[in-house]
Amino acid sequence: MHFIEEPGRFFTNDLAGDLMAELTYQAIDDNKTWVIDHTFVRGDQRGKGIAKELLDTAVGAARERGIKVKPLCTYARTQFMKHPEQYADVKA
Repeated sequence: MHFIEEPGRFFTNDLAGDLMAELTYQAIDDNKTWVIDHTFVRGDQRGKGIAKELLDTAVGAARERGIKVKPLCTYARTQFMKHPEQYADVKA
């Protein structure tokens, strides 16, 4: 799935242009840390792994840029706890 990046968020829309999934974050510490504060997947798209793809896309972008990630929203925090080895290098 292709996600679009804008300042403070990663997202994707459906073919009609309606929001399908979104992850938002706040950049802090002079953009050295991203605080993930919200992950959303539209109801009809849940259970397809989209939230995980979205999180991994955001974390991958942070990793490439040397930015740390603080998982504040429930989904991101749960994934960081379930898979500590996958996120250890970027966790703030």
